[in-house]
Amino acid sequence: MSVSPESLVTEVELLRNRVVELEAQLLDRADASGVIARLRERVKELSTLYRESYLADQTRSTPEDYFYEIVALLPPGWQYPEDCCARLLVNGQTYATPNFVESAWQQSCTVVVQGREIGMVTVAYLSAHPPADEGPFLAEERSLINEIAKRIGQFIERRQTETARRHLAAIVESTEDAILSESLDGIVQTWNAAAERIYGYTAREIVGKPVMLLEPP
Repeated sequence: MSVSPESLVTEVELLRNRVVELEAQLLDRADASGVIARLRERVKELSTLYRESYLADQTRSTPEDYFYEIVALLPPGWQYPEDCCARLLVNGQTYATPNFVESAWQQSCTVVVQGREIGMVTVAYLSAHPPADEGPFLAEERSLINEIAKRIGQFIERRQTETARRHLAAIVESTEDAILSESLDGIVQTWNAAAERIYGYTAREIVGKPVMLLEPP
């Protein structure tokens, strides 16, 4: 279900145009409202995924900012947004819309990071609605909450990787030992400050050059 933001925008526009066409062509048909309703739900689903992609790409925002934004964008993606609330549990922390309460009409999906369950996304209705595919929820809404939970897990994993990389880089730069890495074909890839002092080459001078340059003549 994962697609690029550009593809999501294109599909949203195509579906919106299709809704307009159907409203004009099927106005006098008994099944018109059902077809149009499904298309409108698909537009909302894709719009939700696009907004999640945008939020995940905001590198300056904190994970907490992302989590609060995620729960805020979920209700508009469901069939009855005015009666909808959402909550995200992550590592013991709770992020929820102001109106969130546990109800008899809710669906959830676990958030998994590196094979471990670390949280859960829940979307709930505050009152009863007509039966659909999963209680009052559409099959598309089940797919949507599953996809959102997967993306939250991917976001957390990316942030953890970035944090670990920065931590490792700080260790490498602060050590007194020369540390470098090379590609399979013997090209210098990384070069720390100690290597610069010991070998006399700056990173700009040596990165991308053959490691054999460091061997004594």
